[in-house]
Amino acid sequence: MRSQYREAGDFLGSAYSVKSKKSGAHATVTLEREGNADGITLKLRKEISLRSGSSVVAIRYSITNQSGEELNTSFGPEFNFSLLAGNAHDRYYDIPGHVLEKRNLASLGETNNVKAVSLVDEWLKLKLTLGFSQPAALWRAPVETVSQSEAGFERVYQSSMVMPLWRISLPPGNGWETTITLTIE
Repeated sequence: MRSQYREAGDFLGSAYSVKSKKSGAHATVTLEREGNADGITLKLRKEISLRSGSSVVAIRYSITNQSGEELNTSFGPEFNFSLLAGNAHDRYYDIPGHVLEKRNLASLGETNNVKAVSLVDEWLKLKLTLGFSQPAALWRAPVETVSQSEAGFERVYQSSMVMPLWRISLPPGNGWETTITLTIE
């Protein structure tokens, strides 16, 4: 939440190769890049697929260890959803199988063994669900700005950040993959 974690990889802010493919009503965009995590050479691939008329987007990540050493790291893609009124009672997180002490969209926390998380906005009649092909630890936090008003400085909710996290161990030459589905209802 405070951006104080240690980034092990060099994948942020670097160029990826991009390929797109369309076949009938189905489209896919593939992003790929070689890089390093803690000095270990990897290939990271992200494939985004969608179908015309569907409310589901599939995002498949694959990581291949291209070095001669074992890779032990965490992988977590960050998603930010800009919904309104983070502290309203009718806008909240829903994680099946888990009871959250605070579940409003401006809440923060970590939940383990998550298979899906929904961000619900009853006022807009909107539900965004991220489903995970492999259970993940899930971080959630508000994205806030600081604004100066007549009352002084105050935090202003801007959006909700969710980050599924997986701990991965890859021997040399091995790969790992997971798929995240985003469903909009």
